[in-house]
Formats: sequence, C-alpha cells, structure tokens
Amino acid sequence: MKQVVGVYTGSADILQQQWKAVEYLKDEIGLNLIILGMGPAGDRWSPSPEVAAKAPFKLSVSQEKDGLNDFLAQAHRRDLDVWICISLYAEMDSGPNYADLMFRDLEGNVFSPVSQYGSGWAWSWCPSKESIRAYNEALLYDLAKRYDVDGFTLTHQRYSPIGHNISNLFGCGCNECEREASKLGYDFGSMRNSMLGLLRKLKKIDRNKLSVMTELSPGFLDFFYYLGADQGLLDWLNFRCDLIQSGMKRYYEAARRARDNLAVGSDNFPASFSMISGHRYRDFEDNADFLSPLLSHIVIFCLFNFMELATKIKEWNQGISEEQVLQCTYRAFGYDKFNLPSTLSALLEHPRLPSSDYSETKLPLGEIVGDEILKAKSFVSGKKPMYGIFAAHSKLNPVDVEKRALGMKRANVDGIILQVGPLPGPIDNIAAIKRVFHR
Repeated sequence: MKQVVGVYTGSADILQQQWKAVEYLKDEIGLNLIILGMGPAGDRWSPSPEVAAKAPFKLSVSQEKDGLNDFLAQAHRRDLDVWICISLYAEMDSGPNYADLMFRDLEGNVFSPVSQYGSGWAWSWCPSKESIRAYNEALLYDLAKRYDVDGFTLTHQRYSPIGHNISNLFGCGCNECEREASKLGYDFGSMRNSMLGLLRKLKKIDRNKLSVMTELSPGFLDFFYYLGADQGLLDWLNFRCDLIQSGMKRYYEAARRARDNLAVGSDNFPASFSMISGHRYRDFEDNADFLSPLLSHIVIFCLFNFMELATKIKEWNQGISEEQVLQCTYRAFGYDKFNLPSTLSALLEHPRLPSSDYSETKLPLGEIVGDEILKAKSFVSGKKPMYGIFAAHSKLNPVDVEKRALGMKRANVDGIILQVGPLPGPIDNIAAIKRVFHR
C-alpha cells in the first residue's frame, strides 16, 4: 500500500507558483497527494447548473470553463493524486442565513453557538435535513462524473464541538431529527428527557461530591454516572453517530456509483472527543476508503472543550472552583497525564486564543497530537488506511512540528496530510518533517 503524503491547498496557489512549490515538496518529503479547497467559494470546481439548482442554499456558479480537468492532467503528469475537499454540516459561516437548515437545541430553538473561547464561524446546519443530504449526494456523483479527480475527503461532517457551546451536545432537536431517530430505532422523546435531565443536573452539582470525585480521578463513565445519566445518554450518543454514518454511507455510495476507482473518506474528530461529536471510528471502516484523524486544530477541538465546560459549570454552580472542574474533566477525557493548568487564565495564556494551533504556548500541544493519533489507531481494526492530519504552518516552529511528525511515525500511520498555509510552507518546518520520516 502506498504511503500517502498530502497537503491541503488551492489550485490557484499552485498555478501562481508554476508548480515549483509542489516539486519542492515532492523532492523533500515525497508529496504525492494534493487536496483542493472546499468548492465554489474556495477553488476552481463547481457543480453543474442542474445540481446547483438542488442546493438548499445560495450558490454562485460560473458558466465559464473552470479549467479544473486541465489542472488535474498537469498533476497526474507529475504522479500526483488530487482529491476535492467538501464541507457538509458543522461550522458553516453562512448558517444564520438559512433558518430552515439550522441546528437546534432539544427544545427546538436556534441558539448562538459561539462561546467566549470559540471561533466566530461555528454555526451548524442540521445533519438530518434531506435537502442537504440529497444535494451532497448529487454533488459527489456530479463531480465524479465531470472531473478526473482521484478522490474526495469530506470535512465538517460531524456535530460542532462543545467547545463552541455546550449546547452542541444537546441537539439537534428539530422535527427531522426526531423522524430520523425513529427510522434508526431510537425513542427520541426518551432521549430528549434524559439529556434535558442531564443538563439540569449539570446546573445543580453537589460541591462536596465533586470534591470527592476529583480526588478519586473519575473516568468518562464515572463522570456521567455521578451525574445520574441513564440509558438515554448512551442512546443519544449512539443515535448521533448513526445519523452521521447514514449520511456518510449515502455520499460514499454516490461517489462510487459514478466511478469505482475513487478514494472517498472523511476527516475524523480527535479520538478522545469523537463520540460526543458524532464519530465512532470503526464505522468509517465500513463507509469510507480511509480515515483521517483531524489533529491540526488541537486548541479548538480539545482545549476549548475544557474551557467551555469549566466556564458554564462555574456559571451554573456558585462556589465550585475552576480547579475542581478542570481536573475532573481532564481525567474524564484522559488528559490528566498532560499536567494542564488548574485555572482558566493559565490555560488561556492570551486574552483570546487564535482559531488554530500555535507555538507561543507552554501547553503540550505536540504531545497531545501524538497521544490522540495513538488512540485513534487503537479505535480501529486497521482494515482501512489511516492518514493523520497535522499542522506545519508558520504559527508553528520546527520543534513543535517535529513533535507532531514523531507522533505520527510512532503510531505507524499509513500516511500524513499537512496543513502548511501558502505553499510550500515554512522551509524549516518541512525540513523537520523530512528528518522524522528520513525521506
């Protein structure tokens, strides 16, 4: 099986460089895959007018020849595969413009998803909406027929993390989700009652019991048992994973109906938090050709979760300390080993964190990446390849990049996919990756 070395970019960036940056990455780290941006807003491809007409949101489709097949031919002459990246549900920046598509809480209300720590593009669409699903299915079939692309990787195909707003765990509660739950064999009313009960308990935590729990170092299930969670919680988590996979199955089959030689997959939420974001890793082995743990945004996907939980629980429960909540949640998600700070101010380090991974920190982000990729490998049987995604852009220094690369190598992944910013990325960071993998 070929070891994949990929990079996220856009065709315009490559053409402006006249392929020089790509040739450099081929020579230095063995680049063999280009992943193009997310469509009409970000790259050259566009749906056909017939498919665009099916979109439940506004699309601007150019009638001019886009030249993507010419670009693909140039890539293939250089022995490079090209995938198209398509964004689906979570963190849609145009979300508030489409009330009928919006993600809702368990009482059916649209809520603002942005916490004081989250980034400003965290609105989500509901993954149950048939109009969205039918459009995505038609889009993948259409693109596979019209372009000589080698594959697709789906992104934002999940529930938004609780780090944007804890309410993301308590939705979507729209009528379509209730109908889909019934189709999948779940009692939506029972799940709703259980989750609303859990929310009430989070707002009325016994301070003395929490102190004891902190000393006992509770695991994930201990934490929810303490809160009195019942079968409805497990059903809720499984329902959301089943719902995401029912969509993934449709999209995978649509692309493969068009061409059976395509690679079709999705990026995957960091393993420690995957179940609460709608991802069971082993499901993707049945409905995808590869897995891609998304470990390029550790601050957003992991640390924001702790910040949001601690902030909300403190707001709801006067007298509970940040240290108690943080230490308990670190343990629940397996993060106590990293000796993370016991206060929000120390965890933040900056007035407002950037929306991406960064180096100017004492937080052990590189070690977290290494731990998450090992955990991801342990979650699967290995029958499908795994390509770890990590950052190597200018916000990171070579030492940090080398830690991330070493984590990938230690996990024995089948390939790596890089986020480097403008190609070819920082030269020192590329050299660090080269050192680790001994090209």
